[in-house]
Amino acid sequence: MLIPKDQPVPPAQQGNSKQMDKIQATKQHIDEATAEFSKTIEAIHERGERLEDLRGQERSLEYPKSEFQGQGKSSQEKDVVE
Repeated sequence: MLIPKDQPVPPAQQGNSKQMDKIQATKQHIDEATAEFSKTIEAIHERGERLEDLRGQERSLEYPKSEFQGQGKSSQEKDVVE
């Protein structure tokens, strides 16, 4: 049985109304926590994607690095021989 908001709640139902308010407040807290967890999970996924991008960039730099080091060593060897 719903009671309009402008009518006072009968004493027998006041306890029930307080319980309903607590339940509603708890549901609101759960909804807020769920939204916050969703944001956190999304941020973690985005961070993982950025890390993967950085790993890809790192791998793409490995070959030029080793090639550059090899050229430097061969250049030093030529200087020693001459």
